[in-house]
Amino acid sequence: MISSVSQKLNLKVLRESHGMSQVYLAEKLGMSRPTLVKVEKGERILTRPEEERARELFGMVREHNAVAGDMRINVP
Repeated sequence: MISSVSQKLNLKVLRESHGMSQVYLAEKLGMSRPTLVKVEKGERILTRPEEERARELFGMVREHNAVAGDMRINVP
């Protein structure tokens, strides 16, 4: 099983709770149904654009937090 941040986005649970078919969701995400099946099984991770489309589709807002090593400076 592949581990990634996008696994926090459980597409199977979201899809089923919204009454969507695999074909419908795959089409909305721009992928084939077999590819969506792999994502739901954890065999393939979502690309960033796919994850963003999924979050938009399900009305989820992605927080933009600073990551470790992110340096911010004020320039006068």
